[in-house]
Amino acid sequence: MVTDGEQFTAGQVVRVTGVSFRQLDHWTWSGFLPPSKGTRGDLLGTGHARRYSFEDLVRIRAVGELRRQGVPLQVIRTALDRLQLDTADPLRTLKLVAIGGDVFVCRNREELERATDGQMAFTVLDLGAVLRQLEGRIAQLRPPTSAPLGEPQAARSVPAAAG
Repeated sequence: MVTDGEQFTAGQVVRVTGVSFRQLDHWTWSGFLPPSKGTRGDLLGTGHARRYSFEDLVRIRAVGELRRQGVPLQVIRTALDRLQLDTADPLRTLKLVAIGGDVFVCRNREELERATDGQMAFTVLDLGAVLRQLEGRIAQLRPPTSAPLGEPQAARSVPAAAG
């Protein structure tokens, strides 16, 4: 389980989301998907002090998956804008549907059916599945008994020597 406020380095983001470091760096510098965390608000530098939230990881993974499926970047920008409007909805229930130049954010099966009615070619991205995949990959990054990534581990007590 990912904790609130947990932060991820650029290297962890690359391993967990499957996007290349070069792509992540480009999205950061262009302002398309900047990290929401860092030591200074204006710091977007390569590697150092860039910190990403779990919500950032979801967006990065979603954009990467939509790009792999051939969805144009302008359509993806529209999808991200729509997701910003739906921040009150839990991401686990949302699905993105890209049809041509339009993007629909669907909260349930009825909205999904309405959005795709009569359409022959469309792309659906289940954000709940993306969340579950990311949580699983983050769990694999952690040592078996570690604190969440980005948090210091508690000091271990050493048993006293018998003597």
